[in-house]
Amino acid sequence: MLNCSWRQYKALISTMGKQFINPEPSTYSSAAVEAQNIIFVGGQIPLDANGRIVGKSVETQAVQCFENLKAVLEASGADLEDVVRLNIYAVIKKKDFQKEYQKIREVRSRYFKKHFPAATGVIVEHLATKGVLVEIEAIAVKG
Repeated sequence: MLNCSWRQYKALISTMGKQFINPEPSTYSSAAVEAQNIIFVGGQIPLDANGRIVGKSVETQAVQCFENLKAVLEASGADLEDVVRLNIYAVIKKKDFQKEYQKIREVRSRYFKKHFPAATGVIVEHLATKGVLVEIEAIAVKG
């Protein structure tokens, strides 16, 4: 374990060609990793600043996921216009698929108005955190 401040650690990692971005400390994963102006954002789930799951609908959770994605990108000096790739994972019952996934598309269109990143939507049986219905990961290129 390194015995240094977060700022010193971030500077050390930067000199190694990677920067680990964590707006809030995490115990198992970096929110994002930047390497040569490419930002790989790990799956953003609908947690608020207190670590609580926001909402019980895919629409409400998607909004929080995109807000979290925006915050991680801002912490790395980027923004949503820099996103080139999105993966959206959603827990949706088969019979409700079209209607519910359309809600996620509508939320996405509020955040991406001009430049649309390449995107993949994946419907899953469940996600790693109980109660989470949406998880979004992204790749962004700064500059």
